[in-house]
Parts: sequence; structure tokens; C-alpha cells
Amino acid sequence: MNRSSRFALLATMLLVSFSATVASAQQSVPITGTWRGVLTSSTKSVVAVDAQFDAAGVSLHFDEPYNCRIAASLLVTEGSATRYRFKPSTNGGDFCTRLYPGDLVATPGAKQVSLSISTKNATTWTGDLSGPSTSP
Repeated sequence: MNRSSRFALLATMLLVSFSATVASAQQSVPITGTWRGVLTSSTKSVVAVDAQFDAAGVSLHFDEPYNCRIAASLLVTEGSATRYRFKPSTNGGDFCTRLYPGDLVATPGAKQVSLSISTKNATTWTGDLSGPSTSP
């Protein structure tokens, strides 16, 4: 192998390695801050939600008519989406109780986060949240 072929091979290897590193870094950027929006169920119910994301998970506060809070722990990153697993609700409420032990999938966009919640009774909630907000 001549000198120019070795250089081309080395340059190609470095480029592939750099591309994989950049793709991996883009996938692992965590969602942080407070995001707000509306979720709609597969049965067409609607509820406002605040989602507080940090490195360990997410805490959701659902507005009326459900008025409850539930936390979810980070489970796995799947491409650009992050899957969280709900914990038992800390303040009760039938709605939040039914979410456990379901999953929440958050997919970041340019200026929004898309959420999808799957519950054990096969109801799906989806919606887009905007933020992050700097308010508590």
C-alpha cells in the first residue's frame, strides 16, 4: 500500500469515527427544564400538563380534571427518543394511579418535546410541549 492510499484510509477511518461520535452525542442530549402543553388521549380527552425534566427522570403535573402528580425514571434512550418508566403516584388520584407502571416516551424537536404515554388499559396520550420555561 503506497503512502497516499494509507493516508486516504486513515482519513476515512477518522471521518467515520468522528461521525459516529457526533451521532452518539446528538442522541444522548438530555431534555431538561419545565415544558408545558396539552395531551390528547386516544378517546379524545384533553388535559394540560407541566413536565419537569432533569437528568434522572421527569415529574408530570396534570391539571384539572385529573389534578395529580407522577414521576417517571429514565429507562433508556432509543435513538433521539427517551423512554421513562412511571413510579407510583405520590399524591394519588385515579388518573395518575392508572398510569403506573406505564411508559412515557419523550422526543425532542427544535422548540418542542413530543410526549407519548402508554397506559396499562391501552389508552394512549400524545401531545407536544413547549419550553423550557425558566419559571419554577
